Amino acid sequence: MASKSYLPFPLFLVILGVVGIGAWYTIKTYAPRSQPLSINEVASTGSVDLALTPNTIELTPNTSTTISLSANSGTDKLSLVQLELIYDPDQLTITDLTLGNWITQSLKPLSLADGKITGEIGAKPDFSTTDGGPELSRTGSGIIFTFKVKGSSPGTYPITFNSGATNAWTAGGISMVDGIPNVVNMLRSVSGTTITISNPRLIADIIGSTHKVDKYDYVELINQYGQSPAGTADFNSSGAVEGADYTLLMADYGKTW
Repeated sequence: MASKSYLPFPLFLVILGVVGIGAWYTIKTYAPRSQPLSINEVASTGSVDLALTPNTIELTPNTSTTISLSANSGTDKLSLVQLELIYDPDQLTITDLTLGNWITQSLKPLSLADGKITGEIGAKPDFSTTDGGPELSRTGSGIIFTFKVKGSSPGTYPITFNSGATNAWTAGGISMVDGIPNVVNMLRSVSGTTITISNPRLIADIIGSTHKVDKYDYVELINQYGQSPAGTADFNSSGAVEGADYTLLMADYGKTW
């Protein structure tokens, strides 16, 4: 009886490895890949622009400011805004979400969770009028809502619109498809804001460019000491560079901002 022949074990492992690598390469090359989302804009037919204002903000740590979300629908009547804003909750604290008076029907209340501001706001009918009231005829621009923001750590932090999750509908965005009304997203553009948090300048940093109270500031104060009218080392605005200014500089010596 003839004996069976087998591949040497090392050769078998080599063949198995080659087959495995080939399968991995095939899957990696031809398998479907997720595509990055792009901002949800309707450039060809859209008429609504959403923007956070101011679009650039400078703050010192733990001071707050108010930001507005404004909408401009041109000559189209704005019916509803669906929004999702993204921010870094580890760096920015957002509070006091307050609806504006342009369109006021809270369909999905404004909320904060996981670094996002979300909500749906629509035009609210006034049932005491035959035409539905002013909100059903809003054109041009207005404030959708406002909120307060502050940060504690120096740095630059954006607040942006989430791709694919921000929409706007207007009376001009309704078409008919096979006799059925089709509501078309009329969002044309979005504009977020950038917040820069920086420490306040130390009053005794005469030179300024070093962002530190150091030997250069000390020498400058000594050079100005006793001068009247005073120079840049008159920190307390007394009209002369004197002992009180020296005390202020020494209290800040070595500090950075």
